Amino acid sequence: MNSGTFMKTTIIKVLAISLFLSTVLCAMESIFPEEEESKEERLLGMILRMNEEQMRDYIESLSIDEINEKHGETEQALLHITTTVGNIKQIKLLIKKNADVNPKSKYFSPLRIACLSNNQEAYQLLSRAGSVESYSVIIPQEDS
Repeated sequence: MNSGTFMKTTIIKVLAISLFLSTVLCAMESIFPEEEESKEERLLGMILRMNEEQMRDYIESLSIDEINEKHGETEQALLHITTTVGNIKQIKLLIKKNADVNPKSKYFSPLRIACLSNNQEAYQLLSRAGSVESYSVIIPQEDS
């Protein structure tokens, strides 16, 4: 087999394999569709991507209701999410904007998150702002 024929045969094989793989991927997407990202996941992603100035402007633009709004299945407020990320400046800004420092969620309070992540500065900020450790969380009701 000369080099020209070998090259044509190789290109045809590569194209056939590519077509096969794209067909398999399309079939897999229809069988296993990607789950839509929750509002909580989008918010967390946004917080992680924003620089300090963008985040400050974003928080400043929010109403108190938007700051305390519960997100996702875990029903976490913005203070839960920023405490999880551990950004002290964001936590301070939310406290300054009168965020609820004791918001209920399905799992942990922001104070408990700070404790579990060993973020002493966040823990002290939240404590001084009136956050208390409470084990009263929203318990999901089982369907009857």
